Amino acid sequence: GNSDSVTLSGLLADTQYQITVTAVRDGKKFKSRPIVFRTLEPPRTNEVQMTPPGVRSGGQRGVPPLTNMPPTYIQVRGVEVGIVVLVLMVWVAAIILFFNRWGKIRML
Repeated sequence: GNSDSVTLSGLLADTQYQITVTAVRDGKKFKSRPIVFRTLEPPRTNEVQMTPPGVRSGGQRGVPPLTNMPPTYIQVRGVEVGIVVLVLMVWVAAIILFFNRWGKIRML
Protein backbone atom coordinates (compact mmCIF):
# COMPACT_ATOMS: atom_id res chain seq x y z
CA GLY A 1 0.00 0.00 0.00
CA ASN A 2 0.89 3.67 0.10
CA SER A 3 3.23 4.72 2.87
CA ASP A 4 5.26 7.82 3.73
CA SER A 5 7.66 5.85 5.91
CA VAL A 6 8.82 2.30 6.41
CA THR A 7 10.47 0.71 9.45
CA LEU A 8 13.11 -1.91 8.79
CA SER A 9 13.23 -4.54 11.51
CA GLY A 10 15.39 -7.59 12.13
CA LEU A 11 18.58 -5.90 10.94
CA LEU A 12 21.89 -7.30 12.14
CA ALA A 13 24.41 -5.14 14.00
CA ASP A 14 27.49 -3.88 12.13
CA THR A 15 26.09 -4.92 8.74
CA GLN A 16 25.89 -2.95 5.50
CA TYR A 17 22.57 -2.86 3.65
CA GLN A 18 21.42 -1.48 0.31
CA ILE A 19 17.80 -0.67 -0.46
CA THR A 20 15.98 0.79 -3.44
CA VAL A 21 12.63 2.55 -3.15
CA THR A 22 10.13 2.03 -5.97
CA ALA A 23 7.10 4.27 -6.44
CA VAL A 24 4.24 3.25 -8.72
CA ARG A 25 2.05 5.94 -10.28
CA ASP A 26 -0.39 5.44 -13.13
CA GLY A 27 1.11 2.03 -13.82
CA LYS A 28 4.64 3.42 -14.19
CA LYS A 29 7.44 2.41 -11.83
CA PHE A 30 9.90 5.01 -10.58
CA LYS A 31 12.99 3.66 -8.80
CA SER A 32 15.24 5.67 -6.52
CA ARG A 33 19.00 5.45 -6.49
CA PRO A 34 20.28 2.69 -4.22
CA ILE A 35 20.53 3.78 -0.60
CA VAL A 36 23.48 2.24 1.23
CA PHE A 37 23.72 2.32 5.02
CA ARG A 38 25.43 0.41 7.80
CA THR A 39 23.97 -0.50 11.17
CA LEU A 40 25.83 0.40 14.34
CA GLU A 41 28.09 -1.95 16.23
CA PRO A 42 26.49 -3.62 19.25
CA PRO A 43 27.22 -1.82 22.53
CA ARG A 44 30.15 -3.26 24.47
CA THR A 45 29.08 -4.59 27.85
CA ASN A 46 32.57 -4.80 29.39
CA GLU A 47 33.05 -1.02 29.33
CA VAL A 48 32.26 1.05 32.40
CA GLN A 49 30.04 3.99 31.52
CA MET A 50 30.33 7.03 33.76
CA THR A 51 27.62 9.68 33.70
CA PRO A 52 27.58 12.91 35.70
CA PRO A 53 24.90 13.25 38.39
CA GLY A 54 21.54 14.32 37.05
CA VAL A 55 22.26 13.08 33.51
CA ARG A 56 20.41 10.05 32.24
CA SER A 57 22.23 7.53 30.16
CA GLY A 58 20.62 5.65 27.31
CA GLY A 59 18.75 6.58 24.20
CA GLN A 60 21.91 7.70 22.41
CA ARG A 61 24.06 4.60 22.96
CA GLY A 62 26.14 3.58 19.99
CA VAL A 63 25.67 6.88 18.15
CA PRO A 64 28.98 8.30 16.89
CA PRO A 65 29.86 11.83 18.04
CA LEU A 66 28.82 14.66 15.76
CA THR A 67 32.43 15.79 15.30
CA ASN A 68 33.14 12.75 13.12
CA MET A 69 30.16 13.36 10.84
CA PRO A 70 30.69 15.72 7.88
CA PRO A 71 28.15 18.54 7.52
CA THR A 72 25.49 17.80 4.94
CA TYR A 73 24.74 21.39 3.97
CA ILE A 74 25.76 24.95 4.72
CA GLN A 75 23.17 27.28 6.22
CA VAL A 76 23.57 31.02 5.57
CA ARG A 77 21.65 33.40 7.78
CA GLY A 78 20.17 36.68 6.61
CA VAL A 79 22.25 38.62 9.13
CA GLU A 80 25.45 37.28 7.59
CA VAL A 81 24.33 38.27 4.10
CA GLY A 82 23.41 41.74 5.38
CA ILE A 83 26.85 42.23 6.94
CA VAL A 84 28.63 41.19 3.73
CA VAL A 85 26.46 43.53 1.63
CA LEU A 86 27.08 46.41 4.06
CA VAL A 87 30.86 45.89 3.95
CA LEU A 88 30.80 45.78 0.14
CA MET A 89 28.79 49.01 0.00
CA VAL A 90 31.31 50.74 2.29
CA TRP A 91 34.16 49.58 0.02
CA VAL A 92 32.38 50.90 -3.08
CA ALA A 93 31.79 54.24 -1.35
CA ALA A 94 35.47 54.42 -0.34
CA ILE A 95 36.60 53.72 -3.93
CA ILE A 96 34.24 56.36 -5.35
CA LEU A 97 35.43 58.89 -2.76
CA PHE A 98 39.08 58.07 -3.59
CA PHE A 99 38.57 58.66 -7.32
CA ASN A 100 36.76 61.96 -6.64
CA ARG A 101 39.61 63.15 -4.41
CA TRP A 102 42.25 61.79 -6.85
CA GLY A 103 41.06 64.16 -9.56
CA LYS A 104 41.48 67.14 -7.22
CA ILE A 105 44.89 65.93 -6.02
CA ARG A 106 46.14 65.50 -9.61
CA MET A 107 45.28 69.13 -10.43
CA LEU A 108 47.66 70.48 -7.78
